Amino acid sequence: MAKSKGGKVVEWCSSFGKQRGDCLIKPPVKKNTIPIDLKLHNDIRAVERARFAHQVAEKRRLIKQYKMERERQQKLEEQEEIKRLRKELIPKA
Repeated sequence: MAKSKGGKVVEWCSSFGKQRGDCLIKPPVKKNTIPIDLKLHNDIRAVERARFAHQVAEKRRLIKQYKMERERQQKLEEQEEIKRLRKELIPKA
């Protein structure tokens, strides 16, 4: 910043904060700040929760599959038992 004072150019010296006629020091140029990538707790928790939800869904699917297999096996055993009892049954007529 230059100001004219009685025909003389006076510049502000940023390091001193005063007027000096012979000060030609350039103010220091600050580097642009580079934003850092933030890892918020919410983001981390969301990933962990998604992983947990996937595990729970997989466990429920396996339990359902196991129950269906057990029911199918039980129905087959009941059918075999019914066939065996029908063969052993003697008609009374």
